[in-house]
Parts: sequence; C-alpha cells; structure tokens
Amino acid sequence: AGGNKVENVMSFPPITCKVDDGVAEAANILDERRIKRLPVVDDQGMLIGIISRADIVRAIGKKL
Repeated sequence: AGGNKVENVMSFPPITCKVDDGVAEAANILDERRIKRLPVVDDQGMLIGIISRADIVRAIGKKL
C-alpha cells in the first residue's frame, strides 16, 4: 500500500498468549478475535513463537 508503514496498520496492543497457556485458551482467542495466528510471548513479553489454527488442528489430530 504505497507509503503506508506497518505502524499505521498494525493491531495495538498486540493480541498474544503466554507460553504456558492451554491450547484451548489459544484456540478461543483465535476464534473470538477471528485471527489465524497468535504470537506467543514469555513472562517479559518477548516474542518466542507463533501458534496458528493449523498448529492446533495438528495437535488435536495427533491425540486421536
């Protein structure tokens, strides 16, 4: 989009989950916010990963 910067279109504050949150909690956030990926942060708020809907589906599939 031309000269637009990320800061002009990003979500703030960021929607995140903690590394020790349950998978069901992350799935609920994804569903409620209608997003496909969720940054995972540590206790200091530093990014350590991203969980996606596909990750959750794979995890559930492995349990069956």
